[in-house]
Amino acid sequence: MGDKKRLIALNINFDSLAECLKLSGIEVDSTFFVDPCFFAIMDRFNRIVSEYNAPLSIYLIGKDLLASQHRNQVKKWSEKGHEIGNHSWSHPQSLSNMSSEDIRLEVKQAHDIISETIGHPPKGFIAPAWSTSPQLIQILIELGYKYDTSSIPSWVQLAALAKLKMKSKFHNIPLFRKDFMSFFKGCTQPYLATPENLWQPNLHGLAVLPLPTSQFRIPIWHTMSFLMLQPVFDYFFRHSIEQSKVFYYLMHPLDLLDPKVDLPGLSKDISAIERINIPIEKKEALLRHSLDILSREGEFVTMDELSRHIFYEK
Repeated sequence: MGDKKRLIALNINFDSLAECLKLSGIEVDSTFFVDPCFFAIMDRFNRIVSEYNAPLSIYLIGKDLLASQHRNQVKKWSEKGHEIGNHSWSHPQSLSNMSSEDIRLEVKQAHDIISETIGHPPKGFIAPAWSTSPQLIQILIELGYKYDTSSIPSWVQLAALAKLKMKSKFHNIPLFRKDFMSFFKGCTQPYLATPENLWQPNLHGLAVLPLPTSQFRIPIWHTMSFLMLQPVFDYFFRHSIEQSKVFYYLMHPLDLLDPKVDLPGLSKDISAIERINIPIEKKEALLRHSLDILSREGEFVTMDELSRHIFYEK
């Protein structure tokens, strides 16, 4: 890039609490649960990233947009300059193991409701649990997507799936998926993928931006900052930035959930989830720490801009 600053994107896998904690329809304090992701939690993200003049790329679960209140919020985010992407219709954890027809339905239903909400089609997609397949790539190409970010070239994902499978809510998740070998052999830098050759670079195809990794294929996204000692995370974080041709930083709504305000009276089952009970002050401090590092390394753009810079603006 010469003297130009590195381009860095911030994205949110918008796993709503209604989906990832299965809270939809339950009662809290004698009132029906209202998902705070679209309101208080996103307000916190907006407040913090605005300090860095950074747009967000937000990948939404389509069925969450059935609520008009959610659609109104998403439209506002888009009008503010945030990118809205597709995170499937119902957030299935094993998209790669599904039939082509079912994959198409998951992608297309979300594609249509997002397009209707923001006034134009989404350009990027990320599969739940980074579960990808040749069929998914073919469908994204047919629907005109510019990039996909459903690849996690790290063995850590296998350990994460095993841990998730032990939870009662996710016991039906397959441990060995069709994209299993990509954890160990998948390309770690952005590349063009085809349905015929999904894991390694091609001369043409769909732009794929794998989750950034560091030494030993250690994946780097914000959740890892909660699971490692700060100096250890910082080491792998900085190394990943240095070795990546482009870099993006993935976050989740849980990263800025305030347990006392957003979910009073947590059940024991829910409170056992990583980082959910960490005080909001510490959560905000951790995010600012990472953004401070990134702001010194480059300029913040959307994932769409990042993919265009790599593949379409040469």
